[in-house]
Amino acid sequence: MDATIKVIMADEEPDKVARKKVRRKKDDPHSWKRKWTAIEVKDNDAIERIANDYMHHLRKASTEREAVTYWKERLKTVGFKDLARSKKISPGEGFFIDNRGKGILIGVAGKNDITEGANIIVSHLDSPRLDLKPRPISGDEDTGLGLLRTHYYGGIKKYHWVNIPLALKGKVVREDGSSVYIDIGMDDKDPVFIIPDLLPHLSKRAQNSRKLVNGIRGEELQALISSGPIPDEDDENCIIDQVLGHLKTVYDLEEEDLVSSDLCLVPAWGPREIGLDRGLIGAYGHVNKVSSYAANEALISIKMRRGAPDRWCL
Repeated sequence: MDATIKVIMADEEPDKVARKKVRRKKDDPHSWKRKWTAIEVKDNDAIERIANDYMHHLRKASTEREAVTYWKERLKTVGFKDLARSKKISPGEGFFIDNRGKGILIGVAGKNDITEGANIIVSHLDSPRLDLKPRPISGDEDTGLGLLRTHYYGGIKKYHWVNIPLALKGKVVREDGSSVYIDIGMDDKDPVFIIPDLLPHLSKRAQNSRKLVNGIRGEELQALISSGPIPDEDDENCIIDQVLGHLKTVYDLEEEDLVSSDLCLVPAWGPREIGLDRGLIGAYGHVNKVSSYAANEALISIKMRRGAPDRWCL
């Protein structure tokens, strides 16, 4: 990062609705013009450490399950207790509770009784993604392509999700109660998945007349999972059987197992530094996970300093 951090001041001119609610004094010298201020940073190494640690977090925590795993490991290294194993907590001690692998409560016990109040921050572990439907596998009879049917989760711009490499992540519970974790696409040697778009010279009638928001429709978000060979029979089931055969061989999964699965597609890339000065971070899930990262690291800082806080911090 650069030696100087630029911070936008929240003094832009508000919209008409907001302006009605703001009464400015006549002698107020404050200007509505956009302003920037530069803060000289003395410890650049500290900024680099925080940025690198945060990017490592983004790389390891694409989904809620991965985020919970990441934070449990991180918290244990600094002495936080797992309340599933230790029920007794003393003032100043840190603890966490795993909520079925998809949520986590983290806290530092205070001197006062918790019934007297607590400082609480709630933040995201999840990010917009493409969930697989309960019976996701289909086939295109004309081309022999195997496809994954998806349903988008969260507020997405659907046209962002075509023609980019996607990774398949999540948990599948088998019929016998055992489970298997799927993580395909993040390693450079892994295959990836992709939702194909139309070439410009083919999209004139199919897409060009649509509004941007409908350029790609929800039902068109189907990802390629296999590409042949084209079966001899003109039958979608032949294509599905090919895909299921691979899942059985590699992961010991049956089609019925997918009904109780928790699988999703996310962009198959990690965080990167942006700009010649490397002054920004770009990553999938950045806007959601920056809040949970900051909150959890604040709790770790509270725990690591001497003395317990008066109020419980959660």
